[in-house]
Order: sequence, then C-alpha cells, then structure tokens
Amino acid sequence: MFLDGAMARLAPDLDLLGEIAKISMMFAERHGERLGRELGIDHTAVELSMDGVKASFGVDTGTDQLTYRELQARRELIQKRMRDHVGR
Repeated sequence: MFLDGAMARLAPDLDLLGEIAKISMMFAERHGERLGRELGIDHTAVELSMDGVKASFGVDTGTDQLTYRELQARRELIQKRMRDHVGR
C-alpha cells in the first residue's frame, strides 16, 4: 500500500512495464549465472518475456508502455463495470 500511494503521488507517469523489464534484466545480469548453476539450466538461454507481466496487468501483449496513471484508470473502469453489473 505504501508503494502504491507513493507512486500515485510521486511518479504517476512512471512506465511500469519499462521498470519491471529494467529490474528483471539487472537481476539476471547480477545473479543469472549463479541461479542457472543452482537450477541446472543454461542462464544464457533464458529469455525475458513480459507477456505474463502484461497479462497480470490486464493489457494486450502488444502494449509497450503502461504508466501508473493508466493502470489506475484501468482499475477504476473495472470497478465501475463491476458496480454497474451488480446493480442490474
């Protein structure tokens, strides 16, 4: 909740997908070799796919960018649709 509130106030136009990709790549670069060794896989053959991340946000896989402000608008739309549906 703290992070959600902080992003709403301080960085509403932050590209969430871009940040997740950057953090994932940084983690892979710093820890990929060791994780690959421990898991018994070739860490150089693993590819970053944002499709699952995009699906968790409810956006199409072709979406290149999603800001916090856009995510908040999507949440509000979904909540409105749910309220409208229940009110029928």
